[in-house]
Amino acid sequence: MGSCAVRMPMDGGTMYECDAEWCEDKIKFMAKALAAKSLHSAGVVICNVYEGDRWDRMECYHPDCYVGVGEPYGDVLSEAPTEPIVATAIAG
Repeated sequence: MGSCAVRMPMDGGTMYECDAEWCEDKIKFMAKALAAKSLHSAGVVICNVYEGDRWDRMECYHPDCYVGVGEPYGDVLSEAPTEPIVATAIAG
C-alpha cells in the first residue's frame, strides 16, 4: 500500500485540525456565503499515510494548505481509490 491524498466534501457539523504547521484555522463545513469570504477553499484533503505496508496515520489539510506543504502524498485524487495504491507509485 502507498500513501494517498483525497479531496472530500465536508458534512455539516464535522471539523478537522489542519496539519500544515503554519495554519491555525480549523477545517470545517462552510455555507456558500461563508466560503466566498474564507481564506481557504472548501473541502478537506484527507491523507492516509502508510509506513511500509501498514497504515500509520491520517493527516488532514485545507486544499490550499496541502499545496502549500508541497503535496507530500502526491496529486490529490477527486475520489477515494478502489484499488490499493502501489507504494512505489507515490512517495510517502
